[in-house]
Amino acid sequence: KRSSSIISRGINVSFRQSVFMNHSRTFVGAKSLFNGINYTKRTPFNIATRSCVTLPPSPPPPASGQQSDDVVIELGNELVATIGQFKGNVLVHIRQYFYDQEKVRRPTKRGVTLRVVDIERLETFFDDIDGDIARLSTESGDFDAKLEFAIAPNRKVSVFMQSSVVYVNFTQTTNEIVRSVALTVEQYELLKHCYEGLKENVSSLSKSLSEAATVYEVKLSEWTTAKVLKLDRNCMIDIRKVPNPSSPPTGQPNQSNQPGHTQAPAKTSGIAIRPAEWETLIYNLPPLYKAIKDGDLNYKLALNEQRQVALNYYKDIWFVGIREYYTPAGESSPRPGKRGINLRMDEWAVLAKEMKNLTSHLRIAIGQVTKM
Repeated sequence: KRSSSIISRGINVSFRQSVFMNHSRTFVGAKSLFNGINYTKRTPFNIATRSCVTLPPSPPPPASGQQSDDVVIELGNELVATIGQFKGNVLVHIRQYFYDQEKVRRPTKRGVTLRVVDIERLETFFDDIDGDIARLSTESGDFDAKLEFAIAPNRKVSVFMQSSVVYVNFTQTTNEIVRSVALTVEQYELLKHCYEGLKENVSSLSKSLSEAATVYEVKLSEWTTAKVLKLDRNCMIDIRKVPNPSSPPTGQPNQSNQPGHTQAPAKTSGIAIRPAEWETLIYNLPPLYKAIKDGDLNYKLALNEQRQVALNYYKDIWFVGIREYYTPAGESSPRPGKRGINLRMDEWAVLAKEMKNLTSHLRIAIGQVTKM
């Protein structure tokens, strides 16, 4: 029977300076990453095939010749996990690589991309995945995946066996195109060993990107902020709630426009408002104020085809809701999506007071981007 402890003792991360590195060759010691754990200098052992796994050397610089600050985690046999950012969003890519005829390392199409929320969700499934691995470890031959662990609606993890070798398979579906990458048990175990370091790097990069991108910020309440963000060539007004460590304000509804339980949001939630949508909002404030005064729950302001502003009333408290909607296939009525925010009237009052400053900083940021 396969044991994760046996696998972990066989994993070698000290035969080179570190599993974590970037293309500019700035190494981080394995000891600091793994809290002083003493990893032995043994070659990884593939229990499924009873053979040794050869880990690749450190990757060369990117094919473009440009230096990259992406953090790279070598998982063996040209499988790489990379932590980077795209348009201000932190992403983790798990991808298979190969060397071309010029000995330049290039990515293949076999791979998936995980967001920060997917990384958090994946960790909660580790015990279930381990149990599925243990189930197949006593078998031989070929077995299809029996269970699927959904880390997102379009991202799933499963375990299967092919030619008596157990694999942990990641799949991602985007616009009906399915991408996947299969990890051996040893690669999956190494990913788990690196997970704390991976999360630290993801958190650090997220924080630095947020600080660098913030042009102007105002607090609407103890746990709600509005920011002017400039990410690459994109500018926006980002209104977001974060989990409140103290007691939440009474009467705070869930983040959809539907009735729900009263509590602080478990995770960060909100919406990034594009410049054209923001201009639509500020030019239509008089009708919105009249609707607030009249308590008109039928009021709707379309910011675009999918987004709208509406009033909500829940447990004797009024809210201004800004939300993105979607229409499921085969249906005609739109449904509220996850992107959106409900602002209490005290939060809305602060936002209204700050609209002039937010608009001014947004237009300045747009002008700077235009000149780039």
